Amino acid sequence: MKVLITVDGSEYSKTAIDAVINRAWEPDDQFVVLTVADDLPKEFSFLRDGQEPDSVASALVQQYESYVDEAVQKLQSGLPEHFVEAAVARGPIAQTIANCARTWGIDLIVMASNGRKGFQKMLVGSVTEDVIKLAPCSVEVIKKR
Repeated sequence: MKVLITVDGSEYSKTAIDAVINRAWEPDDQFVVLTVADDLPKEFSFLRDGQEPDSVASALVQQYESYVDEAVQKLQSGLPEHFVEAAVARGPIAQTIANCARTWGIDLIVMASNGRKGFQKMLVGSVTEDVIKLAPCSVEVIKKR
């Protein structure tokens, strides 16, 4: 089985990593840790004069690489017999996760949910819900207790 685990540096995604480590896996199961840097619209008003959206996105990708590296190290120490690799992608988050899963032949996506409700969920949307709708495979949602 090939498992895709999404991370974003939050405590929620760390819970997903812990859930994967604490589960029994087959010896040939493989893991890909993915984070997605959402593309920034060119109209972003917080950019300083002369600062390009691509340079900001590149800085975000570097930050996201550190999230992935931390998760990979934790997985490798918790599941030392298994193959673990890292990936950072750019694009619309849910769509990119689903596309990566399709391209890489993923059998299961494991991701955390932060449990937003009501108005906050309406404003922010739910990446988890969108991944469930778009994914070509099963999606397991880990909730932090």
